[in-house]
Amino acid sequence: MSKIIGMGSLEALVGHQVRPMQATSVLNPIVGEAVARRLANWLNSQAWMSIAIQGLLFYGLLFIRRGQQLIAPQVWAEEGLFVVGYLDFGIWDLLNPTNGYLVLFPKLICFLALQVSILNFPMIATLIAWGLTIAILLTISNAPLLLRGGFGLSLLALTVPSAPEVFGTALHSFWWLTLLLFALALWQPEHHSIFKLPILLVAGLSTPTIILCTPIFFLRALRYKGREWLLAAAAAVCSSVQIGVMLSTAHAKAATIASFESLKLIVEKFFGDYLVRNLDSSGDYPAVLGLALVWILMVLIYCQRKDMVVWSCAFLIVGCVAMCCVRVDISAIDSVRAAPRYFFLPYTVTSWLLLHSLLALQHRLASVVSIGCLSLSVANSIPVLAQTHQDLQWSKHIAAALEFETYQVPIQSDGHHGNTWTIEFRRSALQTRMEPE
Repeated sequence: MSKIIGMGSLEALVGHQVRPMQATSVLNPIVGEAVARRLANWLNSQAWMSIAIQGLLFYGLLFIRRGQQLIAPQVWAEEGLFVVGYLDFGIWDLLNPTNGYLVLFPKLICFLALQVSILNFPMIATLIAWGLTIAILLTISNAPLLLRGGFGLSLLALTVPSAPEVFGTALHSFWWLTLLLFALALWQPEHHSIFKLPILLVAGLSTPTIILCTPIFFLRALRYKGREWLLAAAAAVCSSVQIGVMLSTAHAKAATIASFESLKLIVEKFFGDYLVRNLDSSGDYPAVLGLALVWILMVLIYCQRKDMVVWSCAFLIVGCVAMCCVRVDISAIDSVRAAPRYFFLPYTVTSWLLLHSLLALQHRLASVVSIGCLSLSVANSIPVLAQTHQDLQWSKHIAAALEFETYQVPIQSDGHHGNTWTIEFRRSALQTRMEPE
């Protein structure tokens, strides 16, 4: 890599060599000597160029999948409730649950965007969400994980074979933060970071998936001890909060009835559709291939049965599927047409497990099978790469809302004009918050 990007090094950009001590003297008063020295050494290396190239590639893939959200940004579903909550309660709305659990991260993005401008809220929230999504992907690519794959892990997340509902919006940003939470659970124990605890706390108060990750953090604490106990304790606190919220809002009931038919649907939708949903979903192909993929994953796990990573990934896949069954009736969801967000996590972790097995196992047959499954999955994503939507002209409706006591503003639900939601704004509330504008 250094030979390829050598011409783009920092020295080539500024015209002379930037010595570590020069940068350190500038940064010392700002961040302290130790951090300044590490930053200076990093800037003087070519690592930052690799990061920049990765970031541009992630941006390109994100644009391919959800570029229209950047060209014509919209307000999506519960984001409308976030706006109303901001108008009525201000910052305290961050503590109000949405759909039965806390979603701190998306609300923080929306709150920051609304602080800047209500008229331009969709664009500002989208820019923040895209920036944070790319930052999460860069972290996963370059973090010292026990999970193998590095850059490939982020690429597989971006090419997940489901409709790109969770791509590029503030509302769905917590799905990407959940991937970072999974990465924390698979972090190399000898590498410490001051950012791990705050990331875990924000993620834990943004997604109920923290409940699923908590046992992994405790297993890590028992095995590696030290600072892992702090992360485990933080995960337990966040899990307790999310469970309490779900119980208090009556969102803890199982929506899928346990039966053989439900098990068949799980195999078909979460494993078979991962391979062929968008290529050929006719007949019994998804069910048969889904069962085959389950057996393949079980064999790969057995071959690596001493590796905690594969067991953690398997637990996350099963747990994500189980949480979907608790949340919704799986007969009513689909990876393309109906709530594809529920497939994002199990599909991504399945790809991660296959990639890790490919790199960890020195066995030709295992490599061929893993490459075959991953290739089929990526090919399966091509027919559903992009998603389009109607432009509902948010800013024009907000301007019109100032002319009436109450006004119904249309917002997106699934991108189709006929399926829009509406939220009611009061002129008095808007005028109060929009005075600086």
